[in-house]
Amino acid sequence: MGILKEVMQKVAPQSSLRAVWIYEAKSPILSAPLVFGSDRKIVFGTKDGRLVCLSAAGTQLWEYSIEHKLSKLDLMFVDEESIKSVASTPAYLAEEKLLLFGSESGSIQAISESGKPQWQFKAKGAVRTTPLVADINGDGKEEIVFGSIDKTLYAIRGDGSLLWAFNAGSPIESGAACLRTKTGCNIVFGTNNGTFFCIGSDGRQKWSFATKNPITSTPCCGYLMGTDEAYVVFGGHDSRVYVVSEKGIIQWQFMTGGKILAPILLADVNTDKRMEVFVGSTDDALYLLSAQGGKLWEFESNFWIVAKPIIADLNRDGRLEVAVGSYDRFVYILSAEGEYILESMPGISNLASDFRNTAGLINAPPGRYQSRILASYRTRGMVTGLSLHENAGILVTTSNGTLEALKL
Repeated sequence: MGILKEVMQKVAPQSSLRAVWIYEAKSPILSAPLVFGSDRKIVFGTKDGRLVCLSAAGTQLWEYSIEHKLSKLDLMFVDEESIKSVASTPAYLAEEKLLLFGSESGSIQAISESGKPQWQFKAKGAVRTTPLVADINGDGKEEIVFGSIDKTLYAIRGDGSLLWAFNAGSPIESGAACLRTKTGCNIVFGTNNGTFFCIGSDGRQKWSFATKNPITSTPCCGYLMGTDEAYVVFGGHDSRVYVVSEKGIIQWQFMTGGKILAPILLADVNTDKRMEVFVGSTDDALYLLSAQGGKLWEFESNFWIVAKPIIADLNRDGRLEVAVGSYDRFVYILSAEGEYILESMPGISNLASDFRNTAGLINAPPGRYQSRILASYRTRGMVTGLSLHENAGILVTTSNGTLEALKL
């Protein structure tokens, strides 16, 4: 009975998810799109080195192509498309009205809202992360922080000039996040040798935490326990979720069954003033964990989950839903809180299943919490990113180069 009900939950969504429009980029889109500006335009990067801007209706407004000349020697080792590739979501510098993005060519470029180049900052290696835009030093101006394969974390000003650089000793593919404490903004990020750093606004190390495998996903910071102490949550290639205090002290770990490549998401799902933790993994599952590290529920797709999920009241029923995209080419809409699935009648069916081995069965849990599928949609490729647009709905990017706008 329990198994049958679980199958029905997976294959019988209660409402439909439909495409409002689909844009064909003709090149793989490797990360989620950015929604920006007062008129809520949409921008994303492509593997062939373009930045494309769309209206909320899916109409192309402009396109910017990265120019990078390769020598004959370079062409022996890399192809021109790969060296221009934009692997991460662009960022928006609101004060200057600039779009920022990194590429395999090893630079951060700033372009205007109309697609005109403004300035460029050159690193010594590929930039595969979304730049962090925040006032990190309390001067009233937004700075830009990003890591590079050249083992350096850079902080630059809004005009593209260098503020400081920190040598992490290992390539950086993890995005940076701002850990706000009573003393200000600290920068936290992971590295490919498994070290997780906390850097002050002056570029000096405050603490580090060592793991044994690469950390490439972007961490998430927040008041996890409902107190005034901030925590940072991150996942690694060792399949673990880590929660560390603002002082660098490990609080708990949770083991999944695969590498964690997706950014962590924090949200108060059950209004208990504590944050729950959403974790996507290459074991094909999305996990919801409590602030103390207990598993509340688990949703299993049919392939890796590497895109950051979305949590919002998507169907306007007064409850939170979760949108999750998978490499199985589906977007799923789930109930955020989940529901209790009764898998057996307490005592009776447990005993009946094996009357020769009854020890402990009467006290065994009769069921478990599981998130219910409310709707699903098959996309045209593996899902690489999700974003929420006020008018267009759920924006889905795929490995086949489509951006698909979905609505319930």
